[in-house]
Amino acid sequence: MPSDSIVHDRFLLYPEYETLLAKAAQEREWLRSTLFNDRREWIVLDCHTGLHPGEQRVLEFSDINLEHGFVRVQSKPKINFHVKNYQHRYIPLALPARDAVVAQRTKKLSESDFVFHRPDGSPWGDIGDSFDDLSWRRACRRRRRQSA
Repeated sequence: MPSDSIVHDRFLLYPEYETLLAKAAQEREWLRSTLFNDRREWIVLDCHTGLHPGEQRVLEFSDINLEHGFVRVQSKPKINFHVKNYQHRYIPLALPARDAVVAQRTKKLSESDFVFHRPDGSPWGDIGDSFDDLSWRRACRRRRRQSA
């Protein structure tokens, strides 16, 4: 597994971000309810906070302060999640990230505090397949258009 400490030199351009959001919203209508179906909100929150996927996967509404506009990233020993270097931190929430949190709150189950949760309220495991599928479909369609 690659190190998280490697500096990445490729970031989404704004038009790429918009395309990804549009595609994520369009594709999720086709997903079964048992599959990760909150890709648009995940992408918005990720792009506007810089949360690591593991941090975002275990993010709970109790970690978010909408009134003051921040997310607290903290270890959660009860679910065996530890923040990198055990450094708790606060991340400001830009308006699009707040909107994504509010959208997720409308889907919240009473028995779960996770922002992104399975239909039974438990946190998601690996959602990479959902994003790989989105990227693969987009790449295939782009190749078909170029060869036509």
